[in-house]
Amino acid sequence: MNIVSEHRAPPISASATGLGKHFRPLTWAGIALTVVIAAADWIVSDVSLGPLYLVPILLLSGRLPSWGVPIFALGCALMAQLFAPHAPPPIQLSRFLIQISVFVVSGLLAARIDRNRRIAEVQYRELQRQTVLRQEAEEQWISFINTSLAAILTTDGRGTILLANHSAGRMFAGTEGANVEGDNILTYLPFLVLPDSMQGAQLRLRTMLEGRALQKDRSVFYAQVWISCYQTSAGLRMSVIVWDASEQRREYEELGLRQLLASSHILTGAVAHEIRNLSTAISLHHHVLSQSPELAANANVRALGTLVKSLNEFASAELRSVSGSNATEVDVKALLDDVAFVVRPSLDPGIQVAWEIQDNLPKVRADPSAMLQVLMNLIGNARRAVQDLEDAHIIITAYVLGPRVVIRVRNGGPPIKAIESLFEPFQPGAIGTGLGLYVSRAIVRTFGGELSCANHDGWNCFLVELVQAQPAASAVAP
Repeated sequence: MNIVSEHRAPPISASATGLGKHFRPLTWAGIALTVVIAAADWIVSDVSLGPLYLVPILLLSGRLPSWGVPIFALGCALMAQLFAPHAPPPIQLSRFLIQISVFVVSGLLAARIDRNRRIAEVQYRELQRQTVLRQEAEEQWISFINTSLAAILTTDGRGTILLANHSAGRMFAGTEGANVEGDNILTYLPFLVLPDSMQGAQLRLRTMLEGRALQKDRSVFYAQVWISCYQTSAGLRMSVIVWDASEQRREYEELGLRQLLASSHILTGAVAHEIRNLSTAISLHHHVLSQSPELAANANVRALGTLVKSLNEFASAELRSVSGSNATEVDVKALLDDVAFVVRPSLDPGIQVAWEIQDNLPKVRADPSAMLQVLMNLIGNARRAVQDLEDAHIIITAYVLGPRVVIRVRNGGPPIKAIESLFEPFQPGAIGTGLGLYVSRAIVRTFGGELSCANHDGWNCFLVELVQAQPAASAVAP
């Protein structure tokens, strides 16, 4: 196949091939050689020197344009015929035709060879440049793979490890740079499913898995694994990236435990709050009873007073230990951004949600994780209230009101009945146990805030009032 048409090589100039500085000297040398041969042919008239004209033709063919080669060859043939020994006209004509044919074909062939040579030189230099770039890219990738903290492996369809970086040896063998090539990956990641055991010859799999991985000494660690399968001429291959997520798993479990303890503490505080209210009411009735002379001396009445006092002190102590225990300074805008990120996938496409957040909101005293749960609960309740409506709207507003920041969650669902018992646990008509709003209000109160509900202009409004970390000037609610 023609190399020019195959590779679409650009036109080659003398300067591009490094021949620019030799172009003129070689051209003049070829012309001078032609003159010398013509002069010698004229002096030696009894012997024809026609074949010598091929030398300047071959020399200049690579430096003349494509149309110049036949013209120069024709000129050389005419000079060879002019200075040739005398012969009959038929012989002269045949000799001229042979010479011009040989000169033109030789010149064009030499020009073509020279052009292909220069194209090959350019392509060779480009190939060298591309090879250097490819080697640099490969070195960078090899350096990146070998210095990566994640184990990066390539296996065949049966799970045999073909390639592995240094971290794979450290992760699976316990030694940096240990060789795990040739081992089966199921030895270390038993929860994987190998491509050869799946259906489909043209398998394309990209997924992420989590599970318990093993080291060579059978030690267990928690791994996150990204795998992808692809087809090659040598068969099915699987790329595997393994990350040791044991520390993150421990932190996640510890965080879950801390959140469970915090929620239990808050719920205990809410129960203590109700107990204190009841014990206060009982103590009032006990005080009235103790004013009667007949009952004042009764041992049971005195014992009842002691029990009520102890119960009240216990509830008060429990409330003091809960109040504001996890409160920190919280950015309300960042908090609502996190809420939007979490709840957006759970909202139906037909529900229109608007976020109206006042600029430059001050920070508040709260716990971010606890407030995230509270707002998710309120928005979840709003979603259930409007999910059957054709024109469903939920509006979340945040603004400053005096020394507090108010987060208002409004929905256009049916008006809420019996608002006074809405925050009581196990109330009739509640979905589930009805503890969601009860616990949410208890959480907000631990930060010195308040959670309330009202019907306003056809909207069901839940108001979360939080204390500013640094109270600012009063502002009017939008």
